[in-house]
Amino acid sequence: MKQNHQLLFIVKAYFTWKSKLEDYIIYNWDKTELGEKLDLIAEDGEIISQQFRTDIGNIDILTRDEKLEVMLL
Repeated sequence: MKQNHQLLFIVKAYFTWKSKLEDYIIYNWDKTELGEKLDLIAEDGEIISQQFRTDIGNIDILTRDEKLEVMLL
């Protein structure tokens, strides 16, 4: 039982860390190397790049370049 609680804690910690890392990357996008080459996608003034929903699941960060080609991160 104790191992299950430890595993649950690790899984929760991982997803919390991953979410905070994504938030940090999105917030600081313009300051990154990727931000110099790729744009986040916005719709009606709201960034929709983070956790972009698709029929088969979410994409962590969806961007596009100046040619409007899509890149997944």
